[in-house]
Amino acid sequence: MLVFFFVLASALFLVQRDCWEDIDAKPTEASTLLGGIKHERSTGFRGFIDCGIEPAPMLRPRGLGALWVYAGYWLLTAFALIVAAVIVSSTLIVIGVILINRDQTQTLANSVYVYQTFPGGAVVTKQLLSLSFSLGAFAAFFLVAAQHPDDRRTFMNNVLVCYRQALLVYSIYWRARDQAAEWTRVPVDVRPSDQQRRATAPESSPDTGSA
Repeated sequence: MLVFFFVLASALFLVQRDCWEDIDAKPTEASTLLGGIKHERSTGFRGFIDCGIEPAPMLRPRGLGALWVYAGYWLLTAFALIVAAVIVSSTLIVIGVILINRDQTQTLANSVYVYQTFPGGAVVTKQLLSLSFSLGAFAAFFLVAAQHPDDRRTFMNNVLVCYRQALLVYSIYWRARDQAAEWTRVPVDVRPSDQQRRATAPESSPDTGSA
């Protein structure tokens, strides 16, 4: 329960009321983010940029799309905090197994419940796991509660870098779709199958209609 409280408090400290402020990118940021995409098929959206498509600002989704974007924002933030807590907890568990034996646990906690015993008297106890997980969650809370605003911005940029890259590419392709009719002189709501059907359909003559 204490671990959940610290992780939840950390997330509330870290996220903003308007999540889009952390997600959206300025033109200078957009160039840096897109430059970090290492993909063999990245020439597609880069070609649209060369044709004049602006990647920033991102297209802000509405309705159900906004719900999915904000859910992803919260999940990535929570995942980053959990990873930080797990790293600290794992380190404390290793140190505790090496330095604290069963008798010392009994002395310090007035009780001991052993989960696993290793050669040399090393043990994994319930008390050690409980203390390590609690301190790990507190470390995640301290990480965000004691941050300077600039440090928080850097932290969120690192957490959301791939997420923001994906949304930037989405914005590029969506704007390219809006320009498709002007570029190709073909309405975007016309399917290729519809055009092929019209081209292959036989033309009806007036005589056929009167018969």
